[in-house]
Order: sequence, then C-alpha cells, then structure tokens
Amino acid sequence: MKTKNRAIDCRWVRNSSSSPDYHKYMVTYLNTKGKEVVVPAYGKDMQEALKRVDNSLNKDKRASRLGVIMVFSIITFITVVALLISELL
Repeated sequence: MKTKNRAIDCRWVRNSSSSPDYHKYMVTYLNTKGKEVVVPAYGKDMQEALKRVDNSLNKDKRASRLGVIMVFSIITFITVVALLISELL
C-alpha cells in the first residue's frame, strides 16, 4: 500500500502582520519517506492552513507527472514523424 503524507501537528504561531484576518501556523507532517517536515502555513483558520499545505504538496506531484507526460508525448511525436517520413521515401 502506498504511504501518504500525514499531518502530525499544527500549531498557531501568531496573527499575520499584513492581513488581519489571517494567522500563521507551523504544520508538521510525515512525508512519504517517513521523515517529519515542518512548514509554515497561513490561513483564516487551521483547516484552511492545512488545506493550503495539502494543495502545495499535490502541486509538486502534478508537476512531476506533467514532465513525464511531456517527454512521452515528444517521443511519440518523433516516432510518428519518423514513420511518416520512412513511408514517403
């Protein structure tokens, strides 16, 4: 079974100095490799801060998948072009 990132702890640090409605939290999560990572997160409440951390982690996953898809697409395109050229010759 694939391990997932899990939030272990979330602590309120202070109110935001630039936006009065937001708060700063320090979120500790256990990553997929089993290492504890502490990241800062801002939100109107703790739930929103955790959601922002989750979204940023998923964005990294999507970016790595996009790279694999792009490489596969380029290889497929080059193969199709090479086959078409060899048919014409």
